[in-house]
Amino acid sequence: MERYYEAIDLLKGMISRPSFSRDETAVADFLQAEWQKAGQKVFRKGNNLWIIAPDFDFGKPTLFPYRHRQARFRLDQRPVHSRRDRG
Repeated sequence: MERYYEAIDLLKGMISRPSFSRDETAVADFLQAEWQKAGQKVFRKGNNLWIIAPDFDFGKPTLFPYRHRQARFRLDQRPVHSRRDRG
């Protein structure tokens, strides 16, 4: 149940920040800081953020969730980052 409330707090933090198209820095900064506080290694390019799971397999298809105005998901057959970012 604790994870549920953590997720709600994260969503509230995102919603409380201005986030207009092409000006989403405040939300990206917030998420990056929160994920880093949680001990995650966060990758960033502009306002795009991602985290690589410890057991991620670069040889398998990737489901890449991304946010832009509303939640969307994309199924991609390629990794979402370059192989040099493997950590």
